[in-house]
Amino acid sequence: METKILRLLLFVLAGGVVAAAGVLYLLSLESAATLPEYAHLRLPTYLGAVAGFLPVLVGIGLLLRFLRLVDAGEAFSTPTVRVFRQVKLLIAGVAVYYLVGLVAFNLAFGQGHPGVFLAWLGLEIAILLLLGGFALLERLFRAAHALRQDVELTV
Repeated sequence: METKILRLLLFVLAGGVVAAAGVLYLLSLESAATLPEYAHLRLPTYLGAVAGFLPVLVGIGLLLRFLRLVDAGEAFSTPTVRVFRQVKLLIAGVAVYYLVGLVAFNLAFGQGHPGVFLAWLGLEIAILLLLGGFALLERLFRAAHALRQDVELTV
């Protein structure tokens, strides 16, 4: 169980995501009271933001599965490569979701503020860097798995 600290950190992160969803709900109530002309958009905007939290929780679940495989001594195996592929596809889906969310947000609120665009651009760049990192990890683990199989065949 060399991965206890990582598991603990992932559970803390999951708790933080759930707590952030609760705080976001309270902020949506405050915003609806402050800006009554946009109050009818409070619930769809909140649900769209919470839907953005779901891939984070799924990603945490996938990383917990990876840690379970590491603990079982199967770090360089087909299931590990499959986990990295699933994480990579999840991150690509999140990038598309945030792109669609930006367009929907601008259409709903009709405000094309440059700060919103810059924040979205920074988020997309971070997501694409994360996607590249997991694509690299998937390729490295696939190569390590192939080497492991070659070694097992020669021994």
